[in-house]
Amino acid sequence: MINYVPTNNKLINEYQKKPASGPRPLTPEMQKPLDEANNPKKGDLDENLRIAREADAREKELCDAQVTLETEKSIFPTLTIEHIMNEAVENPSIYWLDPVVSFDLENTLDS
Repeated sequence: MINYVPTNNKLINEYQKKPASGPRPLTPEMQKPLDEANNPKKGDLDENLRIAREADAREKELCDAQVTLETEKSIFPTLTIEHIMNEAVENPSIYWLDPVVSFDLENTLDS
């Protein structure tokens, strides 16, 4: 924008002759939030460490669960419909339901 002002303008010539002042020094009110942001409180650090430890514990727990699942696959056979049907024929008491007991005045299957 300064390019559109004529070079012989008195105000522009005086402005260009002034030495550059540089950035202003920060007031204490301006410096305080910057210091707090650069130096987090001990409580904030403790909170961050707690969150990191919880995340590590969850990750270890999930890894242990995955290892357990992989090892139990070899211990317990996978059940198929044919296997269940054969067991139901050979030993039907495994799949029978217990009798229904009601605490109403009328002891019926509907209640």
